[in-house]
Amino acid sequence: LGTKLMVIVTSFKWNTYVKRRIVKRLCGYLLHFALAALCLLRSTQFSFQNTELRSTGLLPAGWDESAVSTSCDVLHVAMVLTNTVALCQAVNQLRYQNSLLAFLSDSWNLCDIAGIVALYAASLAYFTHHPGTLQLVGAVGVLLNSFSFLKLLRPFEFSGPLIKTVLEIMRDIRGFMAILAVLLWGFSVAFAVSMPDNLAFVDGGAGPLVGLLTSFGLILGSLREQPLFTNSESTVLFLMFLLLLVIVLLNLLIAIMSD
Repeated sequence: LGTKLMVIVTSFKWNTYVKRRIVKRLCGYLLHFALAALCLLRSTQFSFQNTELRSTGLLPAGWDESAVSTSCDVLHVAMVLTNTVALCQAVNQLRYQNSLLAFLSDSWNLCDIAGIVALYAASLAYFTHHPGTLQLVGAVGVLLNSFSFLKLLRPFEFSGPLIKTVLEIMRDIRGFMAILAVLLWGFSVAFAVSMPDNLAFVDGGAGPLVGLLTSFGLILGSLREQPLFTNSESTVLFLMFLLLLVIVLLNLLIAIMSD
């Protein structure tokens, strides 16, 4: 009886007091997220042309849309305003919790603050003409704000249990991810050492880091048309790679997620 009564009371409070407020905040954050995505997509697409326009006052060759710079400025100002609203909401939540330590102990709150700071930094990089910083910080900011959007979807029945399940799976496979990262890096370097002239595994600028992408693609079954393994040593390493990472580890992952 107590459980049924609690369910009835909770459902009444949710439908009467909380749901409308959460939906309103969700719609506002959706607008902020869409505005940030549009702003950063447009400003990074024309970042180098925009920098040349601001520094010389002349339109770059082949760049006829002079209104692009103005539209990027307007979008960034609007994004700063909506980002300030998100910051005020985070500050109100901090006041409600009444403890900075309790506020920062929640990973969702850390994600919110980091996303807000990243968007401010992206706008600062835009107005100070640093296109490289804009691209890096802007990409991180949009990704962090997508996580913050997931936070607002947690109270709803259609999405909350799924988000909780994903988080539980991520916690359960931490050891698996550590083993995968070590073996993936080891095989990537081994492939690069055994085939120093193979650009799929070693690059002059990125070194063996490019091999991580190639090796991860091999786990997913992405084989290129041209032969990747050009000698017997690399072929033996590839067979070991298939045995350990593709057969053993992927089946282990399936077992962990099914448990």
